[in-house]
Amino acid sequence: MIEKINYRGWTECYKIYNETTEIIVVAESGGRIMSYSLHGKNIIYENRALDGLTLKTYKQQQVDPDGGRFDWGPEKKTRNIHDKTWMGDYTAEIVDKYTLRITSPDDEALGIRTIREFSLDSASSYVAVKNTMVNISEEITDWFYWSRTLVKKGGTIVLPLNDNSRFPHGWGKYIWGDKAYIEFQHPEDDQLSVKNNTIVYEAQSGSGIKIGTDSDKGWMAYLRDDLLFVKKYPHFPNEKYSEDSSLTSIFYIGDHFVELEPLSPQAILQPGESYSFTEHWWIFQFQCKNKEITISEIKKYIHEKVKNNIMDSN
Repeated sequence: MIEKINYRGWTECYKIYNETTEIIVVAESGGRIMSYSLHGKNIIYENRALDGLTLKTYKQQQVDPDGGRFDWGPEKKTRNIHDKTWMGDYTAEIVDKYTLRITSPDDEALGIRTIREFSLDSASSYVAVKNTMVNISEEITDWFYWSRTLVKKGGTIVLPLNDNSRFPHGWGKYIWGDKAYIEFQHPEDDQLSVKNNTIVYEAQSGSGIKIGTDSDKGWMAYLRDDLLFVKKYPHFPNEKYSEDSSLTSIFYIGDHFVELEPLSPQAILQPGESYSFTEHWWIFQFQCKNKEITISEIKKYIHEKVKNNIMDSN
């Protein structure tokens, strides 16, 4: 149920699969998920112009890699020093029939080593994605987990808001200029609506759009055609979220993709200490019966499916 394969010009790739679901991880290029598919339909965005991209070619081209990426933040501090973790050659180990563990090279610039585990359920689309950072330096590190999953554009983002949000509208929009900032007082976007205290974003057009929230619900979803991709992740109300304005959940609209970005709290680690954050992923076949009740229908569907899933432990 795990096979080492060649994929898109890479030779260190691993396919984890059961009868319905397949995940393809490229270990030699940042440990990214390049495919998460149900019955052969992949929800992850792939850019075939980047086939075979490695850390060496990434440094030469400085392109934005595709796929389901994983990072540590805050971006302002890590983006120029995270190359080994972001695009390095990870070492792979098959733990059991459905679990793959990969380990990054030591990233001296960040002061950490990253260990990532992908565990697929034997009979459903459920996958646990566990990211662990280990402080390998002789100083304190203070990064946080930053999920950066690219999915195909043209779908609908569903993100529940915090009932007691610190922000007037529950969400804010990044405004780009000489100095980027987040507009919380009067955010506007024609593609965004709020129904039942839940963001509904029609990601059909536009680019460079980034929305952030302090959501405490611990999930987001993306519906495209008949595929519903669900991410569930822990929320820690008593810990410090150190992304801009202490955001917990973000999404970004690019030219050809949507980026789904759950965040962890800040993890302050002494030398030798480690921190783990686990996302829970599902992909379902889903057809809305009535567009007017899409959100309540999706929420009910997610609740029933995720609650009853034998692997759900969060």
